[in-house]
Amino acid sequence: MAYTRERLDALPRLGWVAQPTPITALPELAQELGLDWLGVKRDDLGQPLHGGTKLRKLDFCLATPRLAKAEVVVSVGAIGSGHLATLASACAELGKQLHACSFWEPLSAGVLENLATTVSGPTTFSYHHSAVGMALAHPLAVLGVERGVGQGAVLAPGASDATGVVGLLRAGLELAEQIDAGELPTPDRIYIPLGSGGTVAGLALGLGLVGRAIPIHAVATVPRAVARLGRLSALMKQARIWLAAHDLALPSDVTHAPIVIDRGELGPGYGYATPRGLAACARFAPFDLRLEPIYSGKAMAALLRDADAKRAGSNVLFWLTPSAHLPTPSADWEEKLPRALARRLRLARSGGLRRRQLLLRGGLVVGGLALGARVGLYPRFEGFEGKVLAPWQALVLAAAVEAIVPARAGEALPAGPSALETAEHVDRFLVGMSPAALRDIHALFALVEHGTGLDADLRRFTRLDPAARLAFLRRLSALGGPLAQAARGLRDLVYLGFYQDARAWPSIGYPGPLVPPRLHAPRTADGHPRPASVYDNLIAPAGASPAEAWS
Repeated sequence: MAYTRERLDALPRLGWVAQPTPITALPELAQELGLDWLGVKRDDLGQPLHGGTKLRKLDFCLATPRLAKAEVVVSVGAIGSGHLATLASACAELGKQLHACSFWEPLSAGVLENLATTVSGPTTFSYHHSAVGMALAHPLAVLGVERGVGQGAVLAPGASDATGVVGLLRAGLELAEQIDAGELPTPDRIYIPLGSGGTVAGLALGLGLVGRAIPIHAVATVPRAVARLGRLSALMKQARIWLAAHDLALPSDVTHAPIVIDRGELGPGYGYATPRGLAACARFAPFDLRLEPIYSGKAMAALLRDADAKRAGSNVLFWLTPSAHLPTPSADWEEKLPRALARRLRLARSGGLRRRQLLLRGGLVVGGLALGARVGLYPRFEGFEGKVLAPWQALVLAAAVEAIVPARAGEALPAGPSALETAEHVDRFLVGMSPAALRDIHALFALVEHGTGLDADLRRFTRLDPAARLAFLRRLSALGGPLAQAARGLRDLVYLGFYQDARAWPSIGYPGPLVPPRLHAPRTADGHPRPASVYDNLIAPAGASPAEAWS
């Protein structure tokens, strides 16, 4: 017997996805991009609730006996998770409660809308500052363990479990029927975002089941640890086992459609909008297509990038996964937020975390991972007596000098101060800075010294050879955010400490200050002492430190 949507519809499901979602062709854009055909699978127009591909998963997931009987559903996601927003609406429809375990993500288009929808529902909210913190607090929910957490039944992240995959397997059968009906030509490739994996796994399995070996171009929106073929294969295997247990075993010779994982549009990481993703959202707005920058925007950016690379003359389908609209949130939704999240939202809206706060937090995280005890395992920096920098921080600075200043890392320093003298120069420069700025500086040194763990290197920065130190600093700089600020901040301190010394000026062709130092009290043209000007009052006496000058 042929595998059809009708056979799947006999399984426990809510019946929320009844009719196929439409296909929208874009002939003008196809011609512009050099494609034979370009179209969009409009899951954003699905019904009921507010549509979106997530509804296909929940259609099956929430009908399973375990979740159907549960009064409370527990699931996880970022604060702007479309999964949590759709799940909150579904729980409201079914008379259930949602317990959302969530973590921070940068604000971008759609994040606040999804958050407002989630909080406006029958939702209790557990907020954590990071995904790691959430995972440590709610490991069973993150792993999608079937048994309950407290009084709730767990739904896997993104609803990507065996039943969620079956919901998208059904979508693959639906697409095959639309191709057979002539609603679109057979695509040469399908572009779709790759997040928790259930959508890509189910679609690939469904197309393979009906013999449609259409390559799926899965554009990663999550880190490599999640966006991998092994995880997709595991999800497909779970779906096969679940179907077999419901007397719908797939033929043993069925293989899934080809999957290509594209990691080129991820950007700094999950939740971060990218310039190409934002440009893709803007480019498709005139076609009445609502893309958001975190998932669909990045997938569309990959489509446009490949078209620009002259992969033309083919039929391309884009699978639009977000909803077309969201329900109006409750007027007091922000008052329902956990206090820590409300505070962070206010800060982000007012211009975001200040640079020094980002750097300080990054340094505290990395320094905490280093367990602090490593700071006590340093040799003495003979001759260094700092007022601001600790001896271990002076060693970090000296190690950076050896990597950054020479033409090639590790070569002899050019004429100028020694590493010890450079550290002393920097320490003197830092005297008198505000406590907040000094916290920033101390965090900078901790982040660089112990951040080598980001490269899975157990050695501290000071124990790397100079070439490895320079390579590590360049990698940090390329990452952006507080890590880049730490690397560039250390570089600037090195340059400031080394090149303020007159002995270093010839190496960079600097002839020295054009205004000679003042050797005598200022005088008028006829030789009489001149009254001190406002500018003169700003000049500290020779030999004074900044702290003394400000006293």
